[in-house]
Amino acid sequence: MGQKVHPAVFRTGIIYDWNSRWLNRKKIKEYLREDVKIREFLNKKLSKLGLGKIEIERSRSSTRIIVHASRPGLIIGRGGAGVEQLKADLQKFITKIRKEPLGKGEIRLEIEEIKQPESVA
Repeated sequence: MGQKVHPAVFRTGIIYDWNSRWLNRKKIKEYLREDVKIREFLNKKLSKLGLGKIEIERSRSSTRIIVHASRPGLIIGRGGAGVEQLKADLQKFITKIRKEPLGKGEIRLEIEEIKQPESVA
């Protein structure tokens, strides 16, 4: 029996984009663990709101989390209250994972609409 490889591995970088965009050779273990936990948290929190995919970008001073959803109005809420609450919950969660306080403005949460939700499985 041969080893089975997911077809997305062959297409990443050509057809698909990476889900995480960062590189830090010293902290790769912590960042990868944190990315998985962030995705689990957001999937659990937003599973019924038309969640498509979650992208994470890191720079030296900030983390940018992009949530692709088919119905972003449900996530954003009235007057942006839903996004602010989600961002506060996410900051508490990341502080708990890292076991150290976050800097000011370190997390940026962005919600993007999926134009054709029927084309995303």
